[in-house]
Amino acid sequence: MIDSMSIFEKVDNLRIKKGLSSNKLCTKAGISHGTLNAWKTRQTMPTLDVLEGICDALEIHLATLLFDIDTDDLTGEEIDLLSAFRKLSEEQKHAAVQMIKAMQK
Repeated sequence: MIDSMSIFEKVDNLRIKKGLSSNKLCTKAGISHGTLNAWKTRQTMPTLDVLEGICDALEIHLATLLFDIDTDDLTGEEIDLLSAFRKLSEEQKHAAVQMIKAMQK
């Protein structure tokens, strides 16, 4: 499972890469600066609404933030599939791949 500080660091790196100040990110995301600071200092996981607002402000998909999935060339169904796949055990992943290969024949 991804911890809150790893996600915060990704957000901060993306924010810097896009040339946004913390204040500008908060404004675009519709959150208070205190929310961002509390996330960093208290190391608590932000709500899904906050994460979605941040993703909108950074112009990325939530899957990109949480699962490092590059969504530029993927459909919504593919993103959902990859997100679900990453949550499976290694045994389940192997079984899923085998099933997909069998369906392709």
